[in-house]
Amino acid sequence: MTGTLVARETCGSEIEQSYVKFENSDKLFVVKRSPRRWSSLRTFFSEIFLPVGYPDSVSRDYTEYQIWDSIQAFASSITGTLATQSVLSGVGVGDQSASVLAATTTWILRDGMGMAGRIAFAWFQGSNLDYDSKKWRLFADLLNDAAILLELMCQHFKGYVTPVLCISSVVKSIVGVAGGATRAALTQHQARNNNMADVSAKDGSQETMVNLAAFLCNLLLLRLLAGNLWFVYILFALMTFVHIYANYRAVSCVVMETFNQSRYGILVRRFLEKAGDIAPVDWVNARESVWIQCGRPFVSIHLGVPLSSVALTSTELRSRTEHFPSAQKSPGKSYLLRVVRDSSRHYDINIVLSSESSVRDQMEAMFHAFLLETVLLKTLKVGPDHPWVADISNVENAAEDLSSGDHRLLLCSRALVNQYFPLLLKSLEGSEWRTDYVLFGASDWRVVWGDNESGDAGRSKHL
Repeated sequence: MTGTLVARETCGSEIEQSYVKFENSDKLFVVKRSPRRWSSLRTFFSEIFLPVGYPDSVSRDYTEYQIWDSIQAFASSITGTLATQSVLSGVGVGDQSASVLAATTTWILRDGMGMAGRIAFAWFQGSNLDYDSKKWRLFADLLNDAAILLELMCQHFKGYVTPVLCISSVVKSIVGVAGGATRAALTQHQARNNNMADVSAKDGSQETMVNLAAFLCNLLLLRLLAGNLWFVYILFALMTFVHIYANYRAVSCVVMETFNQSRYGILVRRFLEKAGDIAPVDWVNARESVWIQCGRPFVSIHLGVPLSSVALTSTELRSRTEHFPSAQKSPGKSYLLRVVRDSSRHYDINIVLSSESSVRDQMEAMFHAFLLETVLLKTLKVGPDHPWVADISNVENAAEDLSSGDHRLLLCSRALVNQYFPLLLKSLEGSEWRTDYVLFGASDWRVVWGDNESGDAGRSKHL
């Protein structure tokens, strides 16, 4: 009796079964492929700890990130237990002369300061957590180590336990806000099948399993390290190093296809240096810094500033609108830009956006800004045989003398942007980069021109 294969179906990468119809029978027979014993065990744990459809339902960097994230969670759990022991000793646990009321008051103040710190940090930096999720994720874990170190020192400053715990609580509140928000941003990046909830839930299961393993280790370590401060500090230093290194590797392996200022700046610079070459997603992410920058940069770019940051007089405003035509006259040119140099020779690039500015407009404005940044910093590497060397040299020459203003610089750079930015957009269409939205961190300031300043009588226009 011969059979005909009607259909074959799979469930994930392990389960497969076929439907066969034999002659003289209308019934469909199911032929199952039985997985091996170890394969079945692997499937069982995959269903518990991995998102449905893994690896197709998650980003390509998911596995590496989760491995390093689990390592850092284990190390953090170990150091956290060491700190807890020190905190309990500092507030008087085991000390018959300690006051229960004093310990309770300390705990209440600690929690209250943490709540206040959480609200304040979310107010000051909440929006920035979306734009630079890698940097803030690593920064949060560094702060977590600092907070644990403060708690570890409690037993040596029993007279100052309350202020020390309040400070550590504020630091940990920042960790909670930054860590939770950036974790959500990374989960959104990892979920490729509209499965954010599943990815988040399985991440929680993985972290719980890691913490359970660390809990068992902590039970053993507490007995071994009891009364031996040198071993406690050595273990803390070792686990802190592991924690920082694992976090650095975790955020460094994340490959995001969306543009923030850092990634877009790297891509624009390569585009200019290589005469139109679009850098791959992996290449750009590998060169993106994951450290929060301290201090003021030599060139600062401000996207979405008030109009007063660009022009204070009607004459100057009219002059600048000649360099940046309105959206009605020339579609897409819906921004104004000004380069300001202060007494310390630091530069501010201020960009005014239209109320009707699109993602394309923001990308063009930032392309212009990054062109100026590379010229002002003199970091653009262009050889004499570069096909765009004449245009770039004009911009560099104009940037040499800004004593009389930035008008000549804007004219030269505007001409280069008009010529090469459309090429950038066209090249991005066939790449892995997403251009449907950007994370440039623009503020909410938007401008709408009135009739008097439009330079076009009888008609209002939008910039």
